[in-house]
Amino acid sequence: MSDDIINGLTSVWLGSQSYNLATFETYYYGQQTADGARSMLTSTQAAQADITRFWRPVNYVATVIDEPVGYLAGGRIRITSLNERAQAWGESFFQRRIRPRLDDTIRWQGLYGEAYLYFWTDYEGASRGLKVDSIAPIEAGTRRVLADYGGEDPEELTAAVIYKRIPVDSKGALDEYRITISPDRITVEKRRIQGNVGIGGGGTWTLERDEANPAGVLPLIPVFNPVPSDILDFLPIQDDLDKLHLDMRLSREYHGLPLLTTDAPQIPTDLQVGSGRVLYGGNFQRLDPPDIEPLLAERKALLEDGASIVKSLALANRAGSGEISGVALRFLQQNFESRLGAKAERLSSAMELALTTAARITSQDARLLKLESRGLEQAVTANDLTDPEFSVAWEPVIPADGKANAEVAAILLNQLGSSQETALGKAGIEEPAKEIERARQERDAEMVMPPVEAGDAGDA
Repeated sequence: MSDDIINGLTSVWLGSQSYNLATFETYYYGQQTADGARSMLTSTQAAQADITRFWRPVNYVATVIDEPVGYLAGGRIRITSLNERAQAWGESFFQRRIRPRLDDTIRWQGLYGEAYLYFWTDYEGASRGLKVDSIAPIEAGTRRVLADYGGEDPEELTAAVIYKRIPVDSKGALDEYRITISPDRITVEKRRIQGNVGIGGGGTWTLERDEANPAGVLPLIPVFNPVPSDILDFLPIQDDLDKLHLDMRLSREYHGLPLLTTDAPQIPTDLQVGSGRVLYGGNFQRLDPPDIEPLLAERKALLEDGASIVKSLALANRAGSGEISGVALRFLQQNFESRLGAKAERLSSAMELALTTAARITSQDARLLKLESRGLEQAVTANDLTDPEFSVAWEPVIPADGKANAEVAAILLNQLGSSQETALGKAGIEEPAKEIERARQERDAEMVMPPVEAGDAGDA
């Protein structure tokens, strides 16, 4: 069954191009190398000791990917259902099982364009019940989810194969599980592997479990991104920034270790340069390294371009937001908010499917239903969860627009006659009353002039 599904897999655009996913993974962890970066360095440059010694990528990709995580994971999620008991169950399940996995889910969603929530039952652990794993489609360069979207809906799974690894000792041995799921059956196979090998390596698969799927739904929920990857168009800029930082490090090194050049036709073999020694063999002059200011200007320009391309406030701040016009900052603010809104819409639809799937699985197992209904004020029944309909509204946290808040505060104070405390509150000041008192004390202190001592009045 597993081989049949694997051989017949179809997937989203990245599913058949695992090298793209591996590239994203490499850049996110800042593991790209000088000779591996595209159109970065020639083979001659890569072979130079200075290049390898000073090559230290500065990870801007992670900034882009991690930036929306807090705004989305910390947002307001409203779950509703026509069945009040099912709604209470859905809210409880989301807070206990899904919300702790949101950070990774949103991170993989933005990086790879897809992430997965996997539901599995645990009757032995301390937190027994229906558990949730957030799975990236790739890990250590190897695909972890092979998803089949062979139905009429291009975003609805028809079958999938999941690879899950669990460490078993301190020497690097792992138990790898291959879980093949379809609406009809769930098959679990296991093998022992040593170290990080790919899907094709390792020991022989042995059958652990092959059983019917009573819920009739796949316990794997895809979470898609509005775009194939948030960093797809940013990688060339990351390459340029890596090269720029290499140039800056080399410039700094040669400031402390200057280079000398001579016009002599042949450098004497006994040439010595040092304290108390005389240079000879031609006219020597010092080669000054490039000034740092043009390099900093280029870095600022690259970060501003990157911020515009990927709709990132964090990159704009790293470029130096104090030098960016208010209009440009407002434009970036709106672009970032639109990025958050598009992601939130995808998350909402995925969570609706996730809650429906979790409810269906729970309704088919009396023991699981009891475990997952603990703490509810109203008892939920299997009928409540057999075919529920959930609606999820996702409202991300919107980053504060300091300039806009300040403008609102000025209008309230100067044009509408509002109190100072109200105006400062609109400007984002957490404790307006204390801030007003502090300003008054500083103003009073400035008005108190020290007494003029005799003889200090001048020569008059």
